[in-house]
Amino acid sequence: TEMAVDLWKSKFHFMIDRKLAGYCDYIVGNSDAVNQFYLDIVGIEPEKLYRIYSGIENDEAMPITSDSKLNALHTLKLTRENHPVILFAGRLAEQKRVEDLLKAADILQHLYPEMKVIIAGDGPLKTQLMQFSKDVALNDKVLFLGHFQDMNTLYAAADIVVLPSSYEGLPNVVLEAQLRSIPVVAAAAPGTT
Repeated sequence: TEMAVDLWKSKFHFMIDRKLAGYCDYIVGNSDAVNQFYLDIVGIEPEKLYRIYSGIENDEAMPITSDSKLNALHTLKLTRENHPVILFAGRLAEQKRVEDLLKAADILQHLYPEMKVIIAGDGPLKTQLMQFSKDVALNDKVLFLGHFQDMNTLYAAADIVVLPSSYEGLPNVVLEAQLRSIPVVAAAAPGTT
């Protein structure tokens, strides 16, 4: 299986992918963008490529009511005055471009002084991103939650979900936000579009 448009890979990695493909009957990508990447860039034979979209269950999404929003804000120690609440959920790695989100938040804080940015996730850039947030005086605007299990609470609190990734496969966070009718602002990255 291939789950992302792996722009980080080098020609050496592609050579390994092609060699391994020789031992496979099928290679399954989770989006058209992933399959197109492995066809055009990596050079996998088209008859080996199949697509099975990532999926989420409809009953996975709890409806967002005014009570669930209020409870979510309370759980996260936010208030109704904290508006907008912007959510990023994912790995804190280069691919996700979270620093770009923080740069945008630095601009937005002047228009929306009560806004909050929730960053749920962990990864190799967490310390660097926390320092950047502090350096641009966002520390009271940004909540770094680390790994957070209760996504329903995060979605209930969010006014907007943001995904600034440079590449993806088929991001669940976008599917889950759309299922809950939460607006999504995402980079026009392969896999996300």
